[in-house]
Amino acid sequence: MNAFRSAACGLLVTAVATSTLVAQETNERREKIRRAVGAAAEVAEGLIEQNANTAVPAVDGRVIILKRVEKKDEALAAEPQEINAGGLVIVEVPDTQSHPTEVAEPTVTPAEAAQSFGKVRGIRTNNAGQPMMGGGYTWFLFKTLAPGKAAINVKYTPNGGGDPVDQTYQVNVVAK
Repeated sequence: MNAFRSAACGLLVTAVATSTLVAQETNERREKIRRAVGAAAEVAEGLIEQNANTAVPAVDGRVIILKRVEKKDEALAAEPQEINAGGLVIVEVPDTQSHPTEVAEPTVTPAEAAQSFGKVRGIRTNNAGQPMMGGGYTWFLFKTLAPGKAAINVKYTPNGGGDPVDQTYQVNVVAK
């Protein structure tokens, strides 16, 4: 019986020691996770503070919307549109076949003339605000930076085929 008690006590001591060890490892893992989450939160907070004022550039002044000019009206496209430095330039790309046209970001020449700050999608509506048939559009948004001449080029191929579009818009940026 003594041997049985000794074996039982040994197993009990081993079980208690094992459970204590497992509990310590669990607590260590929890503490590591807590520290990692805390560090990640500090990094995220720092990034938010660092980029708080640079998320969207403020625009001031005029707004112009540059739309596709058909071949028959190309003479109109040659005339530069005038806008103030700090103004908003919108390049409109129409949807084709009722879904967005795949288009790369338009290019600006010289690159320092305008700052791109994203694109938005929209749908055409009637005067009552109800959606109309025929799809929508994508607007590419630019803030003009400094006075001078600039060109904005957009290239895309309409969905379902059709002639590729390679449109260059001339913009004359003037002082405020």
